[in-house]
Amino acid sequence: MEKLKQPTSKTIGTPAYINKNCWLATALGYPPVKRCWFCELRFRHCAFARYLGISLFLVLLAFAIALIGDGRISQSHILIIFVLVLTYGYFTTKSTEQIIEANFAEKQTRIALEKAKVSLEIKVAERTSELESLTKTLGQKVDMRTTELEEKLEELEKINKFAVDRELRMVELKEKIRKLEEELEKAKTNA
Repeated sequence: MEKLKQPTSKTIGTPAYINKNCWLATALGYPPVKRCWFCELRFRHCAFARYLGISLFLVLLAFAIALIGDGRISQSHILIIFVLVLTYGYFTTKSTEQIIEANFAEKQTRIALEKAKVSLEIKVAERTSELESLTKTLGQKVDMRTTELEEKLEELEKINKFAVDRELRMVELKEKIRKLEEELEKAKTNA
């Protein structure tokens, strides 16, 4: 017989995963059913264990009813009980596998979302830090430029004051020259 190739990954959700909390999976060395690929529960909390308990109870109950009703257990009773237990087992297995796989997918999605959230928080913190740094740098540049402009304004005010003072001095001198010319004219006409 050809040996089946065993998957190498033993992470949860893969066929090679063995739940260390479950004595059945650990004892067998492989997951007994597909839903065990996604399970981390102890055996007593397992849907399979519940199925076994309920099935055993139903079989015993059916045998007891058949025994009380007919006084014996016939082959037809055994066949009917066997078919009912298999049908119950099939539908139980299918529904629990779907629930467990959906739960596993939801858990994986939650983990991925948490990682994405952490990643985004880190990126936001980095970007915030970068923006704060840029804001600080820009604030320093604005302060430096404001200081430069204040110094230039002060210089311009000095130049303006000097020019205005010079202009006023020129007006005074022109007025003096005009008065002196008038006095000179008066002195020439009087002399």
